[in-house]
Amino acid sequence: MQPITLPFATQLTASQDEYKHAHKFFEFFYITAGKITHKCNGITDSLSEGDAVLICPGSYHSFTRKGTCIHRDLLFSVPLMKETCEFIDDKLYDELMIKGFVRFRMHEDDVLAYEKQIATFLSYYDVRLRHIQEKLLAASILGHLLFTENDKEKPSNDFRAKCITVVNTNFANVDAMKMIIDEMCLNRSYLCKRFKSVFNMTLTEYINELRMKHAGYLLQATDYTQQQICESIGIESVSYFNKLFKSKYGVSPGQFRRQTNKNGLSPLSGKSGEEN
Repeated sequence: MQPITLPFATQLTASQDEYKHAHKFFEFFYITAGKITHKCNGITDSLSEGDAVLICPGSYHSFTRKGTCIHRDLLFSVPLMKETCEFIDDKLYDELMIKGFVRFRMHEDDVLAYEKQIATFLSYYDVRLRHIQEKLLAASILGHLLFTENDKEKPSNDFRAKCITVVNTNFANVDAMKMIIDEMCLNRSYLCKRFKSVFNMTLTEYINELRMKHAGYLLQATDYTQQQICESIGIESVSYFNKLFKSKYGVSPGQFRRQTNKNGLSPLSGKSGEEN
C-alpha cells in the first residue's frame, strides 16, 4: 500500500518483506506483537513489541520474521511530512533526511494512543477532518522523536474503549468480523451480545457504519471507482455496497460524489470509472 493518491495511509502488516526496498514516502511503523529483524541502510536491529522506526524516502530497508510478528504501518507523503516538520522546526526535515531513519521505544500506552488516534481518523468521512487528523498523527510521531516521556499510567482495559479501537482499525478488511473476534479474545455470541448492550447497535451495523463513512470520504477525496472503494472497505459486492450506501445517505454513491464535489473539493487522482 503506497500513499500515491492520498497524503496518509495505514495498515496492519503480518507478511514477510525480506527484499531490500525503498519508498518515495515516509514510513513509520511500530511492533504490536512478536519480534522482527529490521535492516535499514546497512544497520540491523532486532525489534519487539513497542519498538518504532521512522524511515525516510530513499532509505533501503527489509524485514525478516521468525515466527509471528504484526506491525502497524503509517505512510506519510513527503509534502505532508515536510509541512509538519517545518511547523515544528525549520531544520527538522533536513535533519531527518540526513539520518535516513530513526528508531525509538514506545510504552504500551503510547501504542494504544496511536491505535485510538488511527481509529478516530478512520471513522471520519469528512475530508477536512481527515486532513487535520493526518497532521496531528505526523506531529505526534515527530514529538516522540524529539521528546521521551516516562512513567506513564497503564492504558485502560475498558470494554467500550477497546471495542472502538479494535473495530475501527479492522472494519475495512473482508474478514473484519473474524479479525475483531480474534483480537478481542471473546466468544462470538458473547461479544455480539455485549457489544449491542453497550453501543445500542449490532456489531455488523457498527462495521457497516464505519465502512460507509470511509466510502463517503473516498468519494470526496479520490476518483476511485466503486469497485476500488469496495476493495478499500472490505465489501466484495458492488450492488451490496450501493444498497448500504443509499440506506445511510439517501442517495447513490455517484449522486453523493456529484453533490459533495459541488462544494469545490478536488478528488485526488486514481483510476477513473463510471458511477451510477
